[in-house]
Amino acid sequence: MKKIYFSVFFTIFFSAFVGSQTTILIATPEWEGSTNKDGTGLYFDIVRAVFEPAGYKVDYKIMPWKRAMKSVENSQADIIVGMYYYEESSDEVPIMKTIYPKWPIYIEETAVVFKKSKFPNWAGISSLHGQTAVWPRGYNYHLFLGDIVPDWSETDNSELGLKMLEGDRMTFYIDAANDIDSAFVSLGMDRSIYRTEIIMTENLYVGFSQTARGQKLADLYDQRIQVLIKSGELKKIFEKNGVKSVDLAPRG
Repeated sequence: MKKIYFSVFFTIFFSAFVGSQTTILIATPEWEGSTNKDGTGLYFDIVRAVFEPAGYKVDYKIMPWKRAMKSVENSQADIIVGMYYYEESSDEVPIMKTIYPKWPIYIEETAVVFKKSKFPNWAGISSLHGQTAVWPRGYNYHLFLGDIVPDWSETDNSELGLKMLEGDRMTFYIDAANDIDSAFVSLGMDRSIYRTEIIMTENLYVGFSQTARGQKLADLYDQRIQVLIKSGELKKIFEKNGVKSVDLAPRG
């Protein structure tokens, strides 16, 4: 009887172990068109195209950005998508403990949106000087803007950010251009009274847990993403998701 119990226990334990080794878990917020709740979207499709042919199963959990970061840092998840690459840490915002691949997953346009009546003569990013701004929690745009925007705050999602703008609680809302577009549609807001300007273009990366497994997955990502680019499959994934294809290049 003991042998039977041991055999059953070993089988269950081994199956769980094997499953955890062959399943890649993505921790991410829901970004419409990129990481949809139903598992569709550009980022999900790219990650699957990279890893599934290598024998991995890709799973995901939708959660707020900061919780997703912690999940990867604590090795509770393997991957976080949509990371900026930081070369140096700071006392204010330490670099997330993650492994960056050489190749990005996307090139993101960051935009600022504001009421036309507030700034009829937009003069570029200098127009933000001394004003109030809000952006999604954990996005750390102040690291790029420096002292231009001394009075800033964070919000939980794009819709709340635009509502703050609508109610004149903030002068500017800053976010990924695609997410701003989606939020306007979701809220049904009259966009004719607002102006949107691109202020920054940055590579976005997949972040991997800082483990031997994470390094292995990052190396595999760098190999496979080049295969997808050369074969034209990556371009097809962009087209499938209705997103303009971008020319990815490795960081130096």
